[in-house]
Amino acid sequence: NHYIFGIESILSRYLNVELEGYYKTANNISTINEKKYSYQDPDLIGADQESYGVELAASYKDSPLQFDLAYSLSWTFKEVNNLKYHPRYDARHILNLGLSYNFGSGWSASAVWKYSSGLPFTQIVGYYDKLYFSDLKERIYNFIPYTILAGRNLERLPDYHRLDISISKVFSLYFMKFYLDISLINVYDRNNIFYFERETGERVNMLPFLPTATLKVEI
Repeated sequence: NHYIFGIESILSRYLNVELEGYYKTANNISTINEKKYSYQDPDLIGADQESYGVELAASYKDSPLQFDLAYSLSWTFKEVNNLKYHPRYDARHILNLGLSYNFGSGWSASAVWKYSSGLPFTQIVGYYDKLYFSDLKERIYNFIPYTILAGRNLERLPDYHRLDISISKVFSLYFMKFYLDISLINVYDRNNIFYFERETGERVNMLPFLPTATLKVEI
């Protein structure tokens, strides 16, 4: 079940604004049975999901300049085995700002800033040495650290944000068309967390500052 209500307003020849609210429920979604303890237990069980929120989009176009704004405020819940929690993709605030400029003669440039509030994750509260037997007959065994976890997705990762800038050029040569693009990803080298390694608790980050260049040819 998905209910949507929205309005759109053309405030001027340059500015367009859209506002939308939604409420969505889904029942009996197939999900992995994390409490499968014997071969008789099912691999998949049903789960219920609920989400709602508002989304705002605005666009300002005055050639050769264009500015875009997109913001969403949302809540998402998932319920499995009578446990209700926020799934890992539940971001409370998401904001995207985009600016582009067409210089003419095939040249254009753009900048995009992305922001997202922290995603849910399950904390590591400790470890203990768990006994494993590799050969019971020969009494070969060892102790391996086993992760102890807190409640499901009760905490949030740090906020995520980054700035990307690109410059592109389109030109033709004989019967071929060339697309040249130079991009700078994560311009201010923000240390955005990806996840915590469960075995060690080590923090793993996403892409650092990364320049790229691509060339596409059409014949």
